[in-house]
Amino acid sequence: MILHVDAGEYYGFNEVASDVWDTIQEPQTVGAICDVVAEEYDVEYARCRSDIDELVTDLLEKDLAHIVDNE
Repeated sequence: MILHVDAGEYYGFNEVASDVWDTIQEPQTVGAICDVVAEEYDVEYARCRSDIDELVTDLLEKDLAHIVDNE
């Protein structure tokens, strides 16, 4: 569970989302996240990518994550 301090809202994550949350504490590509999750949970990469894309979109919309340009 995490707290969005500015919004005053709590968000609960399942096990996979919690692992993704831990992983994105350092900048990561979506592909790198999917590589880890697909291997850890023995899930098809295409399914993993779709689910991770959805999670990342949700995190961005809730202002819980942001995109970093490493250039």
